[in-house]
Amino acid sequence: HPGHADRARFGRVAIDLAPAELRALLEYQVGALTAVSELAGARLAHLKPHGALYHQASESIAIATAVAETASRWRLAVVGPPASCLAEACLGRTSFVPEGFLDRRYGADGKLLPRTDPRAQISDPAESLEQALRLMDSGVATLCVHGDNPGAVDLAGKVRQGLEARGIEIGRA
Repeated sequence: HPGHADRARFGRVAIDLAPAELRALLEYQVGALTAVSELAGARLAHLKPHGALYHQASESIAIATAVAETASRWRLAVVGPPASCLAEACLGRTSFVPEGFLDRRYGADGKLLPRTDPRAQISDPAESLEQALRLMDSGVATLCVHGDNPGAVDLAGKVRQGLEARGIEIGRA
């Protein structure tokens, strides 16, 4: 989940980096997490840009290409928004897993509403479940809930129950 080195704002503010700086940042973060994972006996399978970097990679083919190339070198699939520059950049490089959010609302343009918008957050499990079903119908293969939101674990559990009650099998990556 590499992102901008901006702890004060949790990587949620876009930072313009030169291509070489961005590649170095991605390699450093993915390399460090790979090492820690291997020490714990685990192996990384996916790369999902975090926060502002996620949005930048969705809209900029140059940034998306840096992400896709890093993922390819580490043999990782990329998780991101469908029909985005990130999906395009993965073609011929690495696998892409289209993702949707069940705790955030989308605007008419198909993009997530900004966190500053009072309508951005979804906390109602029934609404989240309906959104998850719509997203899955549109081809989304994985669903995200933000772990830093109050009630995230409960919301995810209730949506999972709703999906399973409809006969939808939940897999693990």
